[in-house]
Amino acid sequence: MNHHPTLTDSAAEEDKDDVGTCSVCLVAFSASEADHVPRLLKCGHSFCTACLTRLLDATPSTPTPTNSNSEAELEEATRPLRCPKCRTVTRVRLVDGEAAAPAEGVKGLPRNFDLIDLLSSSSSSAMRQPRPTVETSAAAAAALKCANCSQAAAEKFCEQCGGAHLCMACDAQLHGFPALRSHVRVASADAPEPRAACEHHRAKKVEMWCERDGVAVCVVCLVAGPHKGHDAVTIEEAEQRVREAARVELAQVEAAMGEVEAAVERQAAREAAEQASAREARAAIKQHFDQMREAVAQRERVLGAEVDEWERTTAEAAAKRQAQLAEAHTRLAAAGKALQQQQLLQCGGLGRSATWGDSAAVCQAARTAAAAAAAAARGMQASSIALTSEDTWAEAVGSSGRLERRTAAAGGVVRDYTVMTAAQRTLGSVDQFRRPWAVAVDAAAGHIVVADCSQVHVCRADDGSCVRTWGTTPGSGAQIGTLWGVAVDHANGHIVVTDIYSHRLHVWRADDGSFVRTFGSRGSGPGQFQCPRGVAVDKAGHIIVTDSNNHRVQVWRAYDGSFLRTFGSRGAGPGQFQQPAGVAVDAATGNIIVADSGNHRVHVWHADGSFVRTFGSRGHGQDQFNSPAGVAVDTAGNVIVADWGNHRVQVWRAYDGSFLRTFGSQGGGPAQFNRPTGVAVDAATGHIIVADSSNKRVQVW
Repeated sequence: MNHHPTLTDSAAEEDKDDVGTCSVCLVAFSASEADHVPRLLKCGHSFCTACLTRLLDATPSTPTPTNSNSEAELEEATRPLRCPKCRTVTRVRLVDGEAAAPAEGVKGLPRNFDLIDLLSSSSSSAMRQPRPTVETSAAAAAALKCANCSQAAAEKFCEQCGGAHLCMACDAQLHGFPALRSHVRVASADAPEPRAACEHHRAKKVEMWCERDGVAVCVVCLVAGPHKGHDAVTIEEAEQRVREAARVELAQVEAAMGEVEAAVERQAAREAAEQASAREARAAIKQHFDQMREAVAQRERVLGAEVDEWERTTAEAAAKRQAQLAEAHTRLAAAGKALQQQQLLQCGGLGRSATWGDSAAVCQAARTAAAAAAAAARGMQASSIALTSEDTWAEAVGSSGRLERRTAAAGGVVRDYTVMTAAQRTLGSVDQFRRPWAVAVDAAAGHIVVADCSQVHVCRADDGSCVRTWGTTPGSGAQIGTLWGVAVDHANGHIVVTDIYSHRLHVWRADDGSFVRTFGSRGSGPGQFQCPRGVAVDKAGHIIVTDSNNHRVQVWRAYDGSFLRTFGSRGAGPGQFQQPAGVAVDAATGNIIVADSGNHRVHVWHADGSFVRTFGSRGHGQDQFNSPAGVAVDTAGNVIVADWGNHRVQVWRAYDGSFLRTFGSQGGGPAQFNRPTGVAVDAATGHIIVADSSNKRVQVW
């Protein structure tokens, strides 16, 4: 059975010799001269029409009878035509022993359209007819002739035959060749738009996609051109890949659009909630100060009434004194008049008037009354009334009411650190705590857990009252060493603490304080510790421990205390530690935050132990550390750091390591610290809990 190459194979074969000429007559092929049109034999070789006609005429006729009941009712025969190169036989159809009719004889052999396109750009316009479009008139569509016989109307289109439009007879004959049977044909009216010309071979149309260079090329470019040897696929396959990639990208874009639209809705809901909150806050402020104004007005009325009463009383007393003085004045005036009359008595007049004794008695009475009134007037001091204001009234009014800026967040409350001014309350005292090193929050129970030197305290988060305390290992009677770090394993309901002097970890039940297990031992090998300090538990059920004097971080399974892996090493470079202290897990990203105490900085690591970034440096500035101890992460992804040597707490963004703010100062008063070591965040309230170790207390902010 002969192998039947494709048109592309034949073009490549011709390219190995003289691609532009017939190898028999050595005359150049032509797309316009009928005798020199290249015809394709069964073997894939091409020769001009004239040479093949002469060869066919020289071949003896060996007719082969066919069915006499054929539709044309013609006696058909075939004549063998041997290829001048390989001697492969191609059967050529004849009519009445002669080559006749456009679809028979040599002219019935298919043209090598690929070779024609390769030879000249002018042949492209002759062989590849334009596709009839909607705008094309019916007459123009009917005038589209077959590219092979140039007589019958074209009805089929074959892209693989050089983009040729063929009549039904030529289509059946040409694609009867085994090499062409797999070609896909469509109706001429449905022919695709002509492809672009190859930039290297203008007569060729791009049919392939070079995957190496990412460009559309023709077949010749891949066979003998600049893209020879490159991996390539058909334009159709490349377009399908593009469509598939576009489909995937479109799905991602639509998903992202859905997320954005959902975010827009959430943002609108947030804005509405914020506006409602602002309205409620304004209404509460108005009500608060309306009550204050009413209280002030009421107090003003009370004080005014007291002044009115004082003024009435003093007026009555003054009127009474005025009456007494007026009476004394009248009596003295009468006595004086009587005395003046007595001075004017004439001789003998004494017997005709009142007696001297009576006048003397009246005068004495008048003088006595006047003396009494004058003495009373002299004894009365001038009185006054005035308002005495409390020194604290302005402060009380100025501090009356407080606005708390809080933002609802997934899993808790986000604090607005710009309005933090003082600690809200303090837990514990010198009598209760010996040296609180670390704190953790048991959100399910509403408890704050404190690692206090050799004891564990469980306190209520709302009022700070102690729920329970333990300091020995239940069931063993062994005294624990010094507890430094503490964490809550919410999944298993356990409290995990680090014991720096016994170089191990203890696990207790959170609900009743009963002992569960101890793991770890002293050493530098896997699963061994040298002063473990910080501890945290992630959502995957892993216990993360800072192995301080081994200058590394270890990861253990929480449910059974089995060792998993370690990361980090001693040094000052990226991803290296110098006595790491506190550790925390960012619940949103799973990243591990480590306080690198000896290097005065904070590290961020992926959960798999790959290093992400470092922030902070040694110093006393706002964004510097002095032996950072405890770390925690809030629901907004902010890192809270207990800056041990600077006696303060700092807040940083976890995602880029940028500094936000600091609060607290050195001292023993409210809102002051003395070597804070531990820090935790209550996600339910947004409060920050700080272990103020040297002040022997825990502060809530």
